[in-house]
Amino acid sequence: MNVIVNSRTPAPPTPVTQQRSARVLVTLLGADLPAACWDISAVLPDRLDGMLPEDDRAGLTQWAAAFGADIDWQRHGGRYPRTTFTINEVTVNVWAPMADTQATPTVATGQAGNPTSIPDDTTQACPEIAHHPERASDGGGRS
Repeated sequence: MNVIVNSRTPAPPTPVTQQRSARVLVTLLGADLPAACWDISAVLPDRLDGMLPEDDRAGLTQWAAAFGADIDWQRHGGRYPRTTFTINEVTVNVWAPMADTQATPTVATGQAGNPTSIPDDTTQACPEIAHHPERASDGGGRS
């Protein structure tokens, strides 16, 4: 049987790619940044998604500034803005659901940070995965 792989279709995760993502996650958990609920992708290799609390514009801005990344405030009509950066070949997306999409801040660009301490709020409860738009779109087109 011949298999044609679309160049846009990533290879499935392997233990090596998930281990790499886990090592990056350990680094991020030690960052002096707002706590997020984290997910290592079961579909896309070398990918981490961190969800901040609803309407946490300040937290999203802090994450973007720490890694010198921009924020896509208009993503999904402003409902799910995110910042994306890469660490050790792992794509990291940090996003926050927005109830009020009318209050769109300016794009933030920051300086690369050097995470060294553990965030104070490490007990934040994570919502159900069904409310996670990053995971819902893993099987189809991504924006």
